Amino acid sequence: MCPGPGPGSSSGGGDGEGNGEGGLLATLKVERVRWHPDKIQHRYGGLGIEEVVMRSVTEVFQIVDHMWNEEREKQA
Repeated sequence: MCPGPGPGSSSGGGDGEGNGEGGLLATLKVERVRWHPDKIQHRYGGLGIEEVVMRSVTEVFQIVDHMWNEEREKQA
């Protein structure tokens, strides 16, 4: 049996197109909160997070934040 698009998928090629830009914006918003450096520091700071890890977290946050801001501007 060949795997196909799951429930709720668009009838397109399964590449995410047709799912609506609102879905992307919502996902980026969730990821933006998840990767916020202050939240990571608060949640895991007691474990002694290395500086290199926090720099990586900050980089991921900045990328997601940039994508989120671009999507918001496109939808405005």
